[in-house]
Amino acid sequence: MGGGKGCYAGQPLSFFCAKCRKSIAFRRSDWSGYAGDNWKTTGKKRKQLSAGGNYRHWPDHAYQYECLDCKHVGWSRHPQVERRYKKEHASGE
Repeated sequence: MGGGKGCYAGQPLSFFCAKCRKSIAFRRSDWSGYAGDNWKTTGKKRKQLSAGGNYRHWPDHAYQYECLDCKHVGWSRHPQVERRYKKEHASGE
């Protein structure tokens, strides 16, 4: 296949906490959804540029999030985290 934009599987459409996604309890036993889909942004961001790996599809900043299911704090460049950060912290830009 070609090397154009959008030609590979890429990132998942929905963001989940990295720690919950790796856990055995990722799919909740009561079928109420997935563990790790309950998170918030902390208001911190950092510049993170990278070359290779189809980097054009990722934002230029990583945003810190806190999982409300497992209390894990991590960084992500997923567009869903970026959108929530901008929505929650619009006045702080």
